[in-house]
Amino acid sequence: MLENNFILKTKANKTLKNIFFISALVLSTTLSHASTFLQIESSEPEVRRIVPPKFEKENIALKVTKKVQLRAENPVLEVEFKRGKYFISNYGFNDGGWTLGPASAKYVTDLFIHKFGTTVSKNEPIAVIGRNAQSLFTALELKERGYNNISVYIESLNDLLNTSDSGIFTTTSTFNEKSKHLFKELGLYSYKYYKEIAQGKHKYFWVGAKIIPGYFQSREDADFANFVKAGLMRPAKNVELDFGNGTTRPAVMYEDTIFIDAPLLTQKLYELLKDKGVVFKELKINDVSALRHKVIVDTSGVSPDDLVNSRNIYAQQYTMVLKNEYAEDLNYVAYINFGNTVDSFGQTVNRAFYIHPKRSIDAANAGSVGVIGGSISVGTYTEQSNPEEFNRIIETAREFYGVR
Repeated sequence: MLENNFILKTKANKTLKNIFFISALVLSTTLSHASTFLQIESSEPEVRRIVPPKFEKENIALKVTKKVQLRAENPVLEVEFKRGKYFISNYGFNDGGWTLGPASAKYVTDLFIHKFGTTVSKNEPIAVIGRNAQSLFTALELKERGYNNISVYIESLNDLLNTSDSGIFTTTSTFNEKSKHLFKELGLYSYKYYKEIAQGKHKYFWVGAKIIPGYFQSREDADFANFVKAGLMRPAKNVELDFGNGTTRPAVMYEDTIFIDAPLLTQKLYELLKDKGVVFKELKINDVSALRHKVIVDTSGVSPDDLVNSRNIYAQQYTMVLKNEYAEDLNYVAYINFGNTVDSFGQTVNRAFYIHPKRSIDAANAGSVGVIGGSISVGTYTEQSNPEEFNRIIETAREFYGVR
């Protein structure tokens, strides 16, 4: 059954693809029917040996169902003066914020300096609103550009520093044609940023990103052609995955996929910003226009205009955290997609299978080393989740690896 699913079907419609790889606990994609798993070229594929994970009860550290509200439009990257305030908007990436975080921060800061750099003093108090990658990267970018009075408003410092996010740098192909060129350029900048961290060449960070192999069913699904063309990534290879149990599968491998350890990088960003004099304030902001600051950076989409005008998609995402595995055996990412189906609740579900490192070891889940997932109920408004999806993820994982 799985052979037909993996080899004869599936190709992704990437409307929600960013979410699949940027959160360790919440990742998503919109999928449609396809023609092949992989068209193998004439050259003999390289064999890559992978140790299958164990999927017994004692190997599952955590099962997570997360209900999320996703922005339907493109991310908002704007700078404007209205109602007597300067608004810098940098939000709307859903769970893809880590992929474009460094680049979007630079983009809006460049735009702000270009438009208002001569009218706003470097000593003007600036409020950064958010709890995510955009807020931290933007605060750092502004500080690096000479702005001296920056406060970051977050609802919970504990939640910020104990984020469960981590995952894989993905592409920006989800954006519409009008904005695709801009976001491709931002993607190139962010990739270089993380690659410098992974190679130990970054100005501030030497941990938080690592280069690992990524295995996909096709070059189109990986969607890294732009990065290869720019000389940032090596061309893909056709490989054969050998799981050491008689099961082998064809795949496309990119050797320089980047894993982002978001909890570790969040901690390093926070420490750096504190050292540079940035103030963190625990306060929930529901309306940025209520702040007294003249310059406001909105990284959460809480401006009055966005609250009124944005369109949202609702989804439930199912993932599991693995434990009691050797971390070196999970030092890769694999991503396979299937298509849309309807679950027992009558909800449309986008099904896929992915696995990637976790690497975020906390007191509650010591030894957690990997993440698997693949079921996303899109357009879900109900609070009811479907525990059957976890069983489906395990079944798919077992079949993929040939584990009985």
